[in-house]
Amino acid sequence: SAFFRFANRFAATRQSIPEDYVVTDAVFDEFRSWLDDEGFVFESRAEFLLAELSDEAKGAGYEIGTELTSVERSLESQKDLEFGRHETRLKEELRKEILARYFGETALIRASLAHDAQVKHASRLLAEPGALRDILGRD
Repeated sequence: SAFFRFANRFAATRQSIPEDYVVTDAVFDEFRSWLDDEGFVFESRAEFLLAELSDEAKGAGYEIGTELTSVERSLESQKDLEFGRHETRLKEELRKEILARYFGETALIRASLAHDAQVKHASRLLAEPGALRDILGRD
């Protein structure tokens, strides 16, 4: 819902965008700041499992608090790196939601299809005269 809510905020503060809109680094930074301001918390699978381990350890009477704290800090710093590693994908999700605010759901679908692996593959097959025939095994 973060993409949806940020796109609403974005559209409320900007009158128009071009149909070929691309999320800039400045808007991406704005999104990241907005997530912080909103108190958005993303729990990774590793964090979830660590919490389970912590609960199990406490239930069994183990004293591993400092070690867990160290692992928690490490996971948190890794999450910050993950945000950067997935920047391209995150920007694309933002772009789709933002386009939908200005140009409707058709724009969102069109933007989604531009990066859809199956659509790209199908387009390549249609562009190559014998490719579809080869796949179907027909002469």
